[in-house]
Amino acid sequence: MNRDNVLFLVIGVLVGFIAGYVAHEMMLERQPRRLVPGQETVNVAQPPGASGALASPQANDPQAAMDRVQRLAAYVRDNPNDVQAVRTLGDLNFDIGNWSRAIELYEQTDSLTPNEPDVLTNLGVAYRNAGRLDDAIESLRRARELDASHWQSRFNSVLVLAIDLERYDEAQPVLDELVALQPDNTDVQRLAEEVASRR
Repeated sequence: MNRDNVLFLVIGVLVGFIAGYVAHEMMLERQPRRLVPGQETVNVAQPPGASGALASPQANDPQAAMDRVQRLAAYVRDNPNDVQAVRTLGDLNFDIGNWSRAIELYEQTDSLTPNEPDVLTNLGVAYRNAGRLDDAIESLRRARELDASHWQSRFNSVLVLAIDLERYDEAQPVLDELVALQPDNTDVQRLAEEVASRR
C-alpha cells in the first residue's frame, strides 16, 4: 500500500467519522427529551371525561401533544406502576384519538387504583370511540354506581344507550338522574331534547 492510498484511507475514515457525528447530533435534536421525575411537570389538559362530551377533545398543538406522549411513554415503560403517569398518558392518548392505547392505559390505571369514576368514564368514552359499546356501557355503569353525583358518567351513558343503541327505556332513568343533577347545563338540556325527539 503506497502513501497516497494510506492518505485517502485516513481522510475517508475522518470524513466518515465527522459525517456520522453530525448525523447523530441532528438526530438527537429531533428526539424528545426523556422525562425524568422531578425535572419536568407534564402539562395535561382537563381529563377527557370531565367535559361531558363524547367527542374527542383536540389538542391545540398536535406536535406538542405528540412530544408529550413520547416523553411520558418512555417514562411509563420504566415505571409501569406510577398511577398518575399511566393515567396522564391515557389522557394524552385520548386527546390525540389513539383509542386502543388510551383503553390499555385506562385499564392499567383501573387495575392499579380501581373504582375511580373519572377514570372509568374516560375508559367508557374511549371504548365507545373504539366501537366497543358493551364495554362502554359497563365502564360507565360502574362510574355511575361509585358516585351518585358524577354527572359526566351519566351524560356519556345516555349518549351510548340512547343515541348509539336506541335503547331509550334503559337511557331514560339515567337521563332523569342527569337532568336532576345538572338542571341548568345547556349540554344536558340539548341531550334531553335530542333523546325526546328520537323516541
